Amino acid sequence: ASPPPVLWAERTSGPRLAGPVHARRLRRRTAGPLVSCGPIRLFGRASGRGIAGFSMGGCAALNLALRHPDIFSLCYAQSPGLFDAQGLQDALPQWNQRFLAAYGASFAYDLTLPYPHARIPERAGETDQSLLAAWERGFGGWKSKIDYYLTRKSRLQEILVTCGEYESYPWIPRGCAHLAALLAESKIPAKLTKFLWGHELTADLLEEHMLPFFNAHFGPAAG
Repeated sequence: ASPPPVLWAERTSGPRLAGPVHARRLRRRTAGPLVSCGPIRLFGRASGRGIAGFSMGGCAALNLALRHPDIFSLCYAQSPGLFDAQGLQDALPQWNQRFLAAYGASFAYDLTLPYPHARIPERAGETDQSLLAAWERGFGGWKSKIDYYLTRKSRLQEILVTCGEYESYPWIPRGCAHLAALLAESKIPAKLTKFLWGHELTADLLEEHMLPFFNAHFGPAAG
């Protein structure tokens, strides 16, 4: 399975896929090949570094940003996999076996099980509460994640969460709204924006929305 698309952006003076980021390098129909860019060395300070992701990668970007504000100062999450109180219950029937295995291997792995070592709950009637809690924490558990962030000395400059009006996963917009409310309650600088798209990642979306977000902070105008 392909890794979730997560991209680090940095303010640098070179022509890397970093900030200031040049959209002309992304003139393709989809951005898939661009996110598999291999290991990235970290330069500079957190104030010049951000992280972005799409779908499961958007959830990963948010998790990493909240856990490591000493490394990242900005986070952009497009159509991130996020749960509200009913999210897991609504998501399970929509996920195929491949994604169930990927999610289980990421958030509820057991090395005593055959590859991919994933513990997967029954779609209905699962009684193992520890398993359900592990699956809930993957795309959920945002209150505790925010509480941990608030114990850190460093602070994020901004989080931008976007989702589509025509998401094929209706629990995603609800999860985004849930997280946005929790961030606002904790006075963490964050915005939630909805656009007229579905659950997709294209070069146009990167050029018109994600890259301008980073350039506003990392570009020449930002100093």
